[in-house]
Order: sequence, then structure tokens, then C-alpha cells
Amino acid sequence: QVRAGGEAGVRAMQRLRRLGLVPHAQDVLVETIRRDQEARCVATATAALGEMRLAGAAGVITACVSHTDARVRANAIEAIGRLSRSPGTGRLLDLKPLRDDPHHRVRANALRAMLAGIEPAGGAASLSAMLGDERPMHRLAGVWVAQRTLTGPGRARAGERYPELVARVGELATSDPDVKVRRRAKACGVRLDADMRIAWKASVPWQTLSKAAQEQST
Repeated sequence: QVRAGGEAGVRAMQRLRRLGLVPHAQDVLVETIRRDQEARCVATATAALGEMRLAGAAGVITACVSHTDARVRANAIEAIGRLSRSPGTGRLLDLKPLRDDPHHRVRANALRAMLAGIEPAGGAASLSAMLGDERPMHRLAGVWVAQRTLTGPGRARAGERYPELVARVGELATSDPDVKVRRRAKACGVRLDADMRIAWKASVPWQTLSKAAQEQST
């Protein structure tokens, strides 16, 4: 059914993902990426292979980064990010050229992969630029990246840029002209604030806090 292509092929690949059968269909998915002319089929096959972190598919996934369709490029970058976090895989691709991709989703996935550990310093600097982009969809996608990369271990990975990035999200939440950006930035700010409170509580023995400090942190 995957080989049928079109909507039927997409549905078949989605079923494989739901059932966890992607490893058993690796060859046909690779064939789909190499031969199918429909961007949606290629994008779905790329996402499926990347989700399972199949190292044997790394070469064909990496080639998809130069695809003309933004969905395919974005899914390929997301897959590369997952594969790069697998033990013994190493860096599969230099993502720096993709930090300025004209499509917001491609750019966001590249920065997310960089901030997740491929190249956090460069990712943090580029995220700062994305949050200040004149294009609303890029700012919106930048906040999406911030919400997923600046909590937990992400605070340390962002390094000295962390306070600046948090401040930028706060500015977007209060003053961005686009209502969607403001709404997402507010939600991101709530999550970042909660994460910082958890980190603060974990780093300070509770019994040493004053009563006022305890009340403030709850």
C-alpha cells in the first residue's frame, strides 16, 4: 500500500508509524523517498524513518535537506536531530546554513536540533535573531523553539544567551503586534517561569528559605 503513492500511500505510512512497524518497512520507505514525486509522500516517509531513529536511513534522510518542498526539508531536519542524539551516530549534517532558511518551519527545526545538542551556542544566537524577525510566522516559530528548548537542561545549553532569550519572549508576550505571537509567547513565558521556579527550589534547601520566600515560590 505504501507503494501505491498518493493519499493511500500516506495513510499506509501513518498506519506503520502508529503500529510501530516502520523498522520492518525501512526499504520501501527509503524507496519512496528516492522515487516518489509527491512531496507529501516523501515528507511522510522521511518523518517515519526519523521517528524510529533508523541509522541505516541516515544517508537518504540527509539528502532530503536539499529538497525543494519545505515540508520535506523540515521533516528531514527533525529526523537528523533525532538521529544525531542516538549513541554512536555523531553529527550527520552541518545545520548552520539552515538557520536562515526562508521557511519558518525549516528554520525552527534546524534551531531546535542545534539547541538540543548539535551546536547549542550557535543555535542560541540564531534563536535570538528569529525572535526578533520582522516576519510574524518566524517569530511565532521562534517562540515554539524557545518553549521546547529553554527548559531543563536547555537552560545550560543556551548559556549566557538564556536571560536574553527569556526577556525576548517576555517582550513578545506583551508588545508583539501579532495576536498569535503574543498568545504563544505568553504560554511560553508561563512554562519558562514554572521551570525556573522548579530549578530554584531544587537548588536551595527548602528548610533554609524564609517564610516569605516560601510563600513567593508557591
